[in-house]
Amino acid sequence: MSSEPLDIEIFTAEKTAAFAAMNSAQLIGIALRERNNRGWGTARGIYLQLLRDEMTKRSISVETIRETGVVFLDEV
Repeated sequence: MSSEPLDIEIFTAEKTAAFAAMNSAQLIGIALRERNNRGWGTARGIYLQLLRDEMTKRSISVETIRETGVVFLDEV
């Protein structure tokens, strides 16, 4: 068995680090942009879950993001 990380593990680590380095406005911008993307696949599913995880860590409610503003989890 190889000790080399799988491509999906590398992708996950890179995206997790990238999202952690972004500010909240950048994450919200990505979430708004992704609402209109109807494509799907394994990598996209992982990408969106990692985005959601980072936003949840910051108490940003994914369900209530609107183009006109943001509602934080502690406000709902």
